Amino acid sequence: QLPAGDLQRLCLRGGKSFYERLFPDSHIHIGWNAIAIHWLSRVPATIPDHIWSNRAAGTVKEVFARQSEGDWRAFLDHRSHELRPGGRLVVLGGASDDVGGSGAEDLMDVANTALTPSPPTTKSSSGLPTDPRSSGRSTRIAPPRNTSK
Repeated sequence: QLPAGDLQRLCLRGGKSFYERLFPDSHIHIGWNAIAIHWLSRVPATIPDHIWSNRAAGTVKEVFARQSEGDWRAFLDHRSHELRPGGRLVVLGGASDDVGGSGAEDLMDVANTALTPSPPTTKSSSGLPTDPRSSGRSTRIAPPRNTSK
């Protein structure tokens, strides 16, 4: 129930990056960010042989980690200015285990296979083509189904 005369509640969304200032100082009572904070403000490097930064290694992985840390700090700094005193910020996001695994590895490997150019396939013992990009697993590519009658 709204207090008497309090009809000034608004839900606002911005058409720009949340890594930029979105609102004037002390303007927001509550901020909400759900399942988006993992996106970076820019792609800092090309990831060899994959589309997902968690599959990067060495200096490329370090560059992504620095970009992520800088973006997180910028996000928090901007929201700290935009929130009113006593305001609240709710951020929902994914997490990683101690070695960087998130549970999305298999899904992202399948996406990488689907979105990157295919090398020549080879025949497996079953006669079906096998994708040599699979990481030790026998990924079977089924032949197209004939749906015409």
